[in-house]
Amino acid sequence: MFSVLNRFSRIDNGPLVKKVFDKALLKLSEIVSSQFDPRSVPESEWPGIIKQAMEHSMGPILLWMVTQTDIKISDGVYWQPLIEESRKNAMHDMHLENAFLELAKAFAESGINAVWLKGTALSRTVYPDAALRPCADLDILVPFDQREASLDILKSKEYRFYDDPSQLLPMDHPIFLKLTHHFHLKGRPPASVFIDLHFRLLRDEELLSQKDHKWFMEQVQTETFNDQVFSILKPEAHLLFLIAHAVWHHEREQLYLIWYFDIHLLISKTELSWKMIVEKAIDLKWNRTAEKALKLCEELFATPVPSDVFSKLKDRRPPGEKIPRKFKFEDRGFGLEMMLQNFKHLETKEKVVLTFRTLFPPAKYMRYHYQVREGRLVLHYYLVRWFMQIHHSFSWVLKQIFHRKKNNKI
Repeated sequence: MFSVLNRFSRIDNGPLVKKVFDKALLKLSEIVSSQFDPRSVPESEWPGIIKQAMEHSMGPILLWMVTQTDIKISDGVYWQPLIEESRKNAMHDMHLENAFLELAKAFAESGINAVWLKGTALSRTVYPDAALRPCADLDILVPFDQREASLDILKSKEYRFYDDPSQLLPMDHPIFLKLTHHFHLKGRPPASVFIDLHFRLLRDEELLSQKDHKWFMEQVQTETFNDQVFSILKPEAHLLFLIAHAVWHHEREQLYLIWYFDIHLLISKTELSWKMIVEKAIDLKWNRTAEKALKLCEELFATPVPSDVFSKLKDRRPPGEKIPRKFKFEDRGFGLEMMLQNFKHLETKEKVVLTFRTLFPPAKYMRYHYQVREGRLVLHYYLVRWFMQIHHSFSWVLKQIFHRKKNNKI
């Protein structure tokens, strides 16, 4: 597994996929993109393919592809987990669909320009059936100045901030709300639908400036689902956002196949202006990011990307291309860098609170991040945390000194 920065430099050095990912994952990608007939898969390989499908939220689409053939899924025990997962997802999609229709109507009646993102939009536009695209939540983008009104609508429908052990601060904490780019809410039981209410596409303004975010907000079109009109990003804008999300969201080489399959279907099922996509990627300084995602899709799914797209993105790479801070720091010093960035938006008392919570997180946070099961003490894991924080902070200081000396020489 190569380094984070090499994830971008390897674009120029041949295939990105063939020697890195599991053979079962590659076979899965060939089946769902109709490159390989599932009837030709040896029976011994199905358990591995199904395992990969379930890990990458590709179970429903894989089962659908198989049922289009004469394969009898009742003949193999290994099909049962896939069948069960697809049933559960179909039930979950019913709850999501009800919530989607209710909220789309509520936002429209309130005059809020809500734009539906990612799986929420794609499942109802490019997938054969909405239930074939598993969604953990509904993603909604609203204008910044309408975020509070949008939040009030969600609360009126009994959506509430929920307790997430992965977060240092509660999701309704004033500091968290000041630093986040979206609200996380959870609906009432039994559906308990999760909502991500975005008011910025990306949190880091170095990756997406306010001017560029405004461009995305202007790239909107309407669709109709079950007689309900709703808004989504135009395919070129949505593709660029999906590319950034797929490449930047996951850690290191942990590719999440469903996100790249989303990109594949959007390209395959819609009319696109590739000239617009290339020009905007260059304008955003996302060249390598776009190359990375499109090359992966081409290798995994034989996605029909025009051949000149890659040469144009490569030949016109601008200086200072944008990549997330975590890729630059490779996790060493990233925490300190992010805290210093957060401090720019906080008052003195808020800085003290955030620093204290960073040094002394609640026990549930420690159990989640350090995988400590209930019943075991977490005290000594704080020592581990402090040691790593000191180590990474020291690495950050050395890196700053190195870069400063390098710049002075120049």
